[in-house]
Amino acid sequence: MLGRQAPYVPKFRRRNNDSLTIEDHGDIRKINGAYYRQARLVRDFAACHYAFLVAIGLALMVATPVFAQRTRPPADSTEDLNFRPTVPKGEPRSGYCWIVSSASTERGAWRCYVGDYIYDPCFETPRLSEAVICGANPATNESGFILQLTKPLPAASWHQPLSRYSPWLLKLADGSVCERETGTADWYHGTPLLYGCSDSRCLFGDAPCPYEAELTDHVKHGRIWMAEKFVLKRSSTAKTILLKHEWVAVEEAWR
Repeated sequence: MLGRQAPYVPKFRRRNNDSLTIEDHGDIRKINGAYYRQARLVRDFAACHYAFLVAIGLALMVATPVFAQRTRPPADSTEDLNFRPTVPKGEPRSGYCWIVSSASTERGAWRCYVGDYIYDPCFETPRLSEAVICGANPATNESGFILQLTKPLPAASWHQPLSRYSPWLLKLADGSVCERETGTADWYHGTPLLYGCSDSRCLFGDAPCPYEAELTDHVKHGRIWMAEKFVLKRSSTAKTILLKHEWVAVEEAWR
């Protein structure tokens, strides 16, 4: 029993001239013979409104480029490190090295073929004979793999380091890791971009590429090194658009 008092029954006319009957009984509403709690109606509306706002937010996140952001303060000074990989576990692979590394200027660094892929740099180590270590990355803690050589290492004409500040790998304060490119370098307004960074959004086959994050070889040296970083969008018409240009602190550098 909902009560003795006769309810107020408003009438609303639809476009198809059907009647919609609504009766209010306290917190209970009767609509065309079915009972609903009013709080539920409000809650259902709020849930739908919230879901709509979340969908809009997700759409904006997908459409907006998200560059690497500073997640921690820079270190007190940049660490300048000589990389010496440890011997990794796992099944060795087979391949050969035909020239010294294009990425690292350190003695004992090589450019090697493994199947159809090129690995650069691969490193000699006194703990292995007739083998080098490829694919190691100290910034991401990747141990790499042992490359068992199918050919002897060539007689190397070791090039002198361009400078003692010529690292092949940089870890930046914005959280990105940038590795020296060993193929054809990109250019922007006459400036070569020699490092590709992990916060790029350019997957193989993208047309056009969303954006690429790259470094020049210009590094401001001091207690804390500063690297020059460009974020570029390259359109399908070969037009390059500058999205961001900044100097970012270098936390660690490996040679």
